[in-house]
Amino acid sequence: METAETLILDALKEIVAIPAEAAVDAYKAQAGMFYLNLMMFELSSVGVNLGYTTVNSLGDPITVVDGAIEGIVKNLAIEISPLFKGTLTSPDLFEQAQSSLETLRQIAYESSANSPLSSNLPIGSGNEYWNTAQFFNDQETPILTENSGNIAPESV
Repeated sequence: METAETLILDALKEIVAIPAEAAVDAYKAQAGMFYLNLMMFELSSVGVNLGYTTVNSLGDPITVVDGAIEGIVKNLAIEISPLFKGTLTSPDLFEQAQSSLETLRQIAYESSANSPLSSNLPIGSGNEYWNTAQFFNDQETPILTENSGNIAPESV
């Protein structure tokens, strides 16, 4: 299971802000958690909901699917790069972060299911010249209800 510490450590390694075998010091840990939470809240606010919960300590688990971890690390590295690097971040990291952001969007949006078109929806205007039907065809059996398509009030 990934923790806040492993994500922050991996992001710091991406920008070569710490040696591979080093631990995260207190300042980098606090800044990393702050920017991690901020970044994930921003993603959530634009509809990229990955199931992330706020982290308050380095040992807190990261509650996203495993496929989202790399994207979070790459984008967190970009977010914290100005704090810990005196030089410009690699253009390759920017490309990887952009690509992985697209993956995060796909992961967040794949959970929404496509529903069939209901037979009570109109086809729309401009389609009548070749199709005489005004509504979509029944594509599956209708939902069974209590009272001929309407739900009746229940008695007490």
